[in-house]
Amino acid sequence: MTVTKKATALQLRSGSTADHNTFIGLPGEITVNEDTWNIIIHNGVTPGVAAAGDQGIQGDQGIQGETGDKGDKPAHGWSGTSLEFEDPDGSPGGFVDLKGEQGIQGLKGDKPAHAWTGTDLAFEDPAGVMGTPVALKGDQGIQGLKGDKPAHIWIGTSVVFENPDGTPGTSVDLKGDQGESFTVDSSGFFATRSAFDEELAGFSFLATDTTNLYLKNTDTSGDWSAAIPFGKGEPGIQGIQGIQGIQGIQGVAGADTSFINSLIFGG
Repeated sequence: MTVTKKATALQLRSGSTADHNTFIGLPGEITVNEDTWNIIIHNGVTPGVAAAGDQGIQGDQGIQGETGDKGDKPAHGWSGTSLEFEDPDGSPGGFVDLKGEQGIQGLKGDKPAHAWTGTDLAFEDPAGVMGTPVALKGDQGIQGLKGDKPAHIWIGTSVVFENPDGTPGTSVDLKGDQGESFTVDSSGFFATRSAFDEELAGFSFLATDTTNLYLKNTDTSGDWSAAIPFGKGEPGIQGIQGIQGIQGIQGVAGADTSFINSLIFGG
């Protein structure tokens, strides 16, 4: 501090805080607290009275200091959806359940756009772009054991299978409708087949010398099918001999021939 020659020093009475707590100064007297170096203004009645002045204008905010080092992560523990932090004194702070109550169910959204490619399924992304197809068909499993033959009965040409619950199922007639008879378009010796080379697809020719049937595959000239055996098949295997029939009734007795014999043989 610089002191000028014309300055006049002013020294006031002073004392400690304890001294001021018992000292009653003159009204308006000023003393100095040597412990805090605060000025005390007395009212002549109360010991240690200090008149507070009006609060000054708030000063400008200081410059922000440098960021300190990152502190350690606080110790904590989970119990289900509840979290507990360690207090500064090292004691557990108590668990707080972070799972809130279930909210009200929202409105059902629109079905997302999707596309099938065989057994692959692709959904449209939120951006409107079709996503990657996902194959929903898994690998073929191991073949299971052969099950028992289902119980069934025949009624003419109809068959009835037993249902899994043991009841008889619906009768199904396995006899189909009578097919249309086949008529050969032309026939003759195989050597004459070439006369029909220009016929249209489906034309039939029966070679009577080989009993083979030939069909035109296309409209192309001479485009015949391979030989197809036609007509009488191979002889079947001889069946088992049938059971002997019941013996017939004995026939009526013939007329007496003794008279005729006597005439012929003289007997």
